[in-house]
Amino acid sequence: MSTKEYKERIWPLRTQLYHVAYRVLGRQDLAEDAVQDVLIKAWEKREEWSHIESWKAWLLTLTRNRSIDMAKLKSHQTRDLDKAPEKVDKAPDPYQLAERSDLMVRLEKILKTLPLGQQAVFQLREFGQLTYEEIGQELGMTLSQVKVNLYRARQGLREKLQMISV
Repeated sequence: MSTKEYKERIWPLRTQLYHVAYRVLGRQDLAEDAVQDVLIKAWEKREEWSHIESWKAWLLTLTRNRSIDMAKLKSHQTRDLDKAPEKVDKAPDPYQLAERSDLMVRLEKILKTLPLGQQAVFQLREFGQLTYEEIGQELGMTLSQVKVNLYRARQGLREKLQMISV
């Protein structure tokens, strides 16, 4: 893949990738770091891109996974109290981040149990914020197939989450 192809296919997706990372991490600086890591990884893997069917789905999945990994790492890091900032920022507290991270890990595990079509549609809709039409174009599905797969994915996730919480 050339630099031109990278700029045309990958670079325009930065905003969507950022939104996915921000939803998982809850902090602008961490979300930006996650997106940067994904863009670097995408460039490093450019020789393998001929095997990728959907660029957007692949990048959104990479971003979500990197964000979850970063959330896990950040929740385990400690700070030296002497170097703590005077002002407390308005970022979510560690308990909220840990809870969000835990929920995302459980959701990811449950999501992997769904059929691939349902997984892809759910990820593109919920994490990538694509419209039904855009999802259909990305995955080569009709509008009704997208709707059915999304409905079934949500139902499956709801049932499995209810079984866990009982």
